[in-house]
Amino acid sequence: AANACDESVLKKDSITEKRYTCNCSINTSDTNRANLEKILRSCGGFRVNSGGIRKIGVAVAGTIVRAIVDKNDFIASEPFTYTSKLSGDNLINAVFGKFVDPASGYQISSAPPRISLVDEASDGERKAVNITYDSVISQTQAQRLMEISRRLGRYQGTGKVRLRGH
Repeated sequence: AANACDESVLKKDSITEKRYTCNCSINTSDTNRANLEKILRSCGGFRVNSGGIRKIGVAVAGTIVRAIVDKNDFIASEPFTYTSKLSGDNLINAVFGKFVDPASGYQISSAPPRISLVDEASDGERKAVNITYDSVISQTQAQRLMEISRRLGRYQGTGKVRLRGH
């Protein structure tokens, strides 16, 4: 995950920046989970439990890590859930976000919204979410995270399955 965060990405002005940085204070009076969520929100991160080992991943395009090849990969005693289509209430076609802006004295500022007019027309209305990235000090990083959230909000099929660790 750290390597993906440290990769340079090109901005529109032809300047590069690290894909993700986390710029926050960790409060020891907060729970470990709350502190981890603050860090994960700054990189589109997610938690993975693989074979009893806890790992984190970040939002970056990648290849399939492991293919499910036969029925023995599944743990039969664990539930399997699948939903082929989300209800319209769960779809997202616009994301409005805020980030910590160094240019305004590190105050919370609005980033340009990420809106899909095509999806909005398909949905018949704007379905927006508001997200504050209080550990992000780059407008372009905030916009990358907002676009990831908007696209994830369009996924129709969702499933959850428990696999054996190999």
